[in-house]
Amino acid sequence: MKCVIFKYCNALCLLKKKIRWDKIKKTEIINKNKESLYYFSFKK
Repeated sequence: MKCVIFKYCNALCLLKKKIRWDKIKKTEIINKNKESLYYFSFKK
């Protein structure tokens, strides 16, 4: 399961699923508009 969170947005999609933060791997990707996209991948 993956969740995409744009910069400065909260992580409601993660909080609703009650995911432990220590099991989340964060990857920052810079798109063409030079905005940071944070991809959070975690186990169910």
